[in-house]
Amino acid sequence: VTGTVLSGVLKPKDEVVILPSGRQARIRGLQVHGNDVDGARIGQRAAVNLGGVQLEEINRGDVLTQPGQFTKTYMIDTRLKMLRHAHAALKDRSRVRLHLGPREVLARAILLEGEELQPGCEQFVQFRLESPGVASPGDRFVIRRYSPVLTIGGGVVLDPKPVKHKRFNAQVIQTLQGLGEKEPVHVIEVRLKAADFEPKALETLASEMGLGLSEIEAHLQKLVSHRRVASFRHSGCTYYLHADAYAEFLDRIQEALADFHQSEPLRPGIKREELRLRVKGAYSSTLYDYGVESLIRKEVIRADGPLLSLTDHQIKLSSDQDGLRGSILKRLQEGGATPPDLRELSEEIGSDPDSVRRVVEAMQAMGELVLLERTLLFSTEMLGEVKRKCIDYLKDQGKIEVSTFRDLVGTTRKYAVPLLNYFDSHGVTLRRGDVRVLRNSNGL
Repeated sequence: VTGTVLSGVLKPKDEVVILPSGRQARIRGLQVHGNDVDGARIGQRAAVNLGGVQLEEINRGDVLTQPGQFTKTYMIDTRLKMLRHAHAALKDRSRVRLHLGPREVLARAILLEGEELQPGCEQFVQFRLESPGVASPGDRFVIRRYSPVLTIGGGVVLDPKPVKHKRFNAQVIQTLQGLGEKEPVHVIEVRLKAADFEPKALETLASEMGLGLSEIEAHLQKLVSHRRVASFRHSGCTYYLHADAYAEFLDRIQEALADFHQSEPLRPGIKREELRLRVKGAYSSTLYDYGVESLIRKEVIRADGPLLSLTDHQIKLSSDQDGLRGSILKRLQEGGATPPDLRELSEEIGSDPDSVRRVVEAMQAMGELVLLERTLLFSTEMLGEVKRKCIDYLKDQGKIEVSTFRDLVGTTRKYAVPLLNYFDSHGVTLRRGDVRVLRNSNGL
């Protein structure tokens, strides 16, 4: 194949991708002006001997690219200027012939600032292509009328992989103005700001900008050092996000958590996934996970097992709930090692089960009681007494059976087995067949 080197360097044995088909090939050899060379550089006309691809798989206007650097596109954002001698204005959604690099593709011109573009004038235009093209920011293009085929204007590519825009949108226009700046570092910041809560990987930004990885990384480090961009690692990859968007996202997590505490004052916290559904906006799990962990490290959020809460959150009981709390503690203390279960507790107190359950959950979070096997309740004080009796017995006797433990603490099998299972799971005892022994000499 023959063509002009537009950027970078071509060398023998390089792996390349043919766009827009996406077929991969390998460079066998290179010639410039009929002479074999070890590299072809920007501006040179080159003849490239490709291996791994058939002749019929290549078309006039295809582009050779470095793997991962470019992708085909069906839309481009541009700044278009009409020629002064164009005989008529270009109207919105006009069908045109777009000459982009070595390819001609048919496209619709979506005018973003007006209903038509007069000769000699310019505006931002999004071209929606009927067949795939390849573009990079800064690429020049020419448009011709569909019929009659006359050249009417040209311009520069601002974004080779945009989303569909709404017309007359001030934010879109402001972003496109920023993308037209000459300094790459400013353009990168504009791109990240326009991405809102979508973190971008280094490779993604390099592809969008049409720049090498090392150059993009140098610009990003400058932005990070000036605190204009935030960066974080996740699953072995570095992501970048505009600092304003990141700060707003952290605020949204805290706001969602504060709203939860206000609506559920008796619950100690909320599960991560439940909180995620409460956070406003569209964002990735990568950003959410990092944001939560960042707030935990800053001690803004507290993680207690699977539950998250604001660090300064405290459970607050109403006067009625505090009275119910006192009644629950009294019944549990009176029950000793055979306290009423959750259902019996509601009946004895004469309160509805849902109110009792909510106060019980709050008391659990405050460390005043422990719930075993979903229904059995023990005050923390009584559980401590049972634990001390068990440890003292094991230190003296070495082992204990369920029936012996039952008689030792004055309970029934309904409670004895769950209590011993609880001590097993908390590292106090160790089950060996039908007996328990101390996990260590101190019982701790």
